[in-house]
Amino acid sequence: RPSIIHLPPLKPQINYKIRGYAKAHSDYFVVKATMSADPISNSNDCIVMVLYEPLSQLAFIRLGKDTRWTYIDKHGDEIYPWIKDVVLIEDKIYAVDSQSKLWAFESTSKSTVDVQLVATGIADEPQKMYLVGSKKKGLLMIYRFSEYRLFTRESRKFRIFELSSNDEWIEKNDLGDLALFLGDNDSVSVVASM
Repeated sequence: RPSIIHLPPLKPQINYKIRGYAKAHSDYFVVKATMSADPISNSNDCIVMVLYEPLSQLAFIRLGKDTRWTYIDKHGDEIYPWIKDVVLIEDKIYAVDSQSKLWAFESTSKSTVDVQLVATGIADEPQKMYLVGSKKKGLLMIYRFSEYRLFTRESRKFRIFELSSNDEWIEKNDLGDLALFLGDNDSVSVVASM
């Protein structure tokens, strides 16, 4: 029998630097939602992460532990550019922004959120970026290049990068027996050989 998960309303504070943009556009709405675990069988370890408009910012909530959202929208006085994707690996949330910079912060502490720049971006302009956690490869970032034709979007090229141990993106041309499934709300990696 399906269960309902009750979440508090998404009500971020509007930073004065984006207030004009926010007023000119629609209300807040979620453009991506993903969960770290099954919320029914594993509610104490489940984190719900959302990207919301305007400016595709990030918020998360820990089910069974938090009563309100934690908003990740700035680092000091610096506002993050649009967040393009987010993934949880162990206790860290990783987010990639529109400049393909990789940011990370702990998901376990609510007192302060210490956001750190992990890796700088790759000079390219993909139509879509994905973050995928892999037990075999660690953290992967995938660039998708598309072409639009008469109301359809066709993927033309992918570039895959692996985060190295010294926090640099290394382009990969072969993933071995790893298969990637990329999606707007969640992306996964699986070992294809059995």
